[in-house]
Parts: sequence; structure tokens; C-alpha cells
Amino acid sequence: MKILRTSFLALLGLAMVATSQAGTYTSSKGVVAPTPAPAPQGGLYFSVAGGALWLDDVSYGPASLDFDTGFSVLGAVGYSFGNGLSVELESGYLGVDSGEGHIRGLGNADVEGEFRQVPIFANALYTVDVTDVVGIYVGGGLGIVWSDTEIDSVGGFHNPTNLGESDEWNFAAQAKAGVSFKVTEAASLNIGYRFFYGQDAVGGLDDSIGHILEGGLTIRF
Repeated sequence: MKILRTSFLALLGLAMVATSQAGTYTSSKGVVAPTPAPAPQGGLYFSVAGGALWLDDVSYGPASLDFDTGFSVLGAVGYSFGNGLSVELESGYLGVDSGEGHIRGLGNADVEGEFRQVPIFANALYTVDVTDVVGIYVGGGLGIVWSDTEIDSVGGFHNPTNLGESDEWNFAAQAKAGVSFKVTEAASLNIGYRFFYGQDAVGGLDDSIGHILEGGLTIRF
């Protein structure tokens, strides 16, 4: 965390220096005068992102579950204030199809089922423009998540009693960071990492902790 904070401050300092140096020009008569500052580019925007999802193992008593790799599709509507700060409302879908279970003393067994989540977040983001094209963003949010756990079979045996299944809303939080590449004045491509947390979101027995590597698109209006 200390390294991340130091790197972020260093990038912010470089951006401020570059901005100050870009604020003057030399006329044909050799007179140095300030150039007009560009107008802040604030306003509404829409973003969409998709990526690979890795959920941490969950456990309850002697039993544990190791998830397979899943996927995420998330979209947000936000407002940029033109000074690097923006706020947004975000939702989407996270899904994992199956995994492997382990019961202490009994060994491993394939678990066939589905784990689905629909989060709703209020986020705050801050973006530093490193160049005219490249920017670095960091942010996070708080919200709620709907989680649905379905277990069809364990070790080839059907789950007739719906053991371990649940359908509920829980508290959720996230943090994300990445790099944006401006392709036009109105559009940017994004590559980033997202950390996701859902409290007691796996069958009401354990927290849902996810890691997402994602790519996306932002459209400014």
C-alpha cells in the first residue's frame, strides 16, 4: 500500500509539472506569454467493462469450496467534475459456474452449480492525466450485492435438499485501479484491476472476495 501511495503521488507531481510547463509559449518577437488554459472536460459519461473473475476459496466448518474462474460484466453512469474527480452509479453481473469442494477427512469432490452476483455500487474515482492520451485512475465504492448460490450436485450426487443454497442481499465494497487510453475526445479504452467484497454473500456462510482483471470503454457526452 505504501508503494502504491508513493507511486500515485509521484505521478501526480509529474502531471502538475507538465501542466505548468505547458502554460507558456514564445511569440515571434521572443516575448513569453501565458497560453490560455484548456477548459475542463467535465460532464456525463457511460462506461462498460468485462473481465475474468477469480473468487477466493470459501469455508464453513470442515468444508471448503474452490471456485473455477468466472467472468464479470459491469456498467456505470457517472459525472466528471473536470478536475480529475468523478462519481458514478455502477451495476452488472458476476458469475461462476462450478468448483471443487473439500471436506476434511473425506477428500475432494466436484461441485456442479452456479454462483451469481448482481452488485450495485456508488463509486468515487480520481484520474491523473500522465500525457494527453494516457491516464491513471484509482477509486472505490460502497453498496449492496444480490447473491444467488445454486448447488446441483456434489461428487456426482444430486442435491435434493438444496443444501447450501441461498438468495439474498448483502453489504458490498470494492476498490479499482487502472490505465485509460484516450482514442478520441469522447472515448477511452481502459485496462484495470478490481477488488470485490461481499459480506456473507456465499450461501450466507462466508464472505465473497473476488479479483477481476478487466478491460472496458468509457464514452463521454
